[in-house]
Amino acid sequence: MPVKGRQEIRDRLVFDNVEDCDDLLPDSQNVERYVINKLILEERLSLIKNPINVTIVKLSAIGYSDKEIAAITGFSHQSILARRNRAIKKMAG
Repeated sequence: MPVKGRQEIRDRLVFDNVEDCDDLLPDSQNVERYVINKLILEERLSLIKNPINVTIVKLSAIGYSDKEIAAITGFSHQSILARRNRAIKKMAG
């Protein structure tokens, strides 16, 4: 199987929809709480204007390390830290 180039991977991740956030929420919650959490998460992610930063937050939330995210996106480890921190501040309001 051929290895995908960084740009191809970056392009695919950047255009992921917010609807793909199902993996970010625990399965063991009741339906009402799940829907509330998903709506809150979607609202907070919509505050981040840069789609790459949304991708960084999503990957971080599902358990990727900063170094793994750096390898996927092609950004440096320090850039990932800074981008994620800025995005989380925007999400916090």
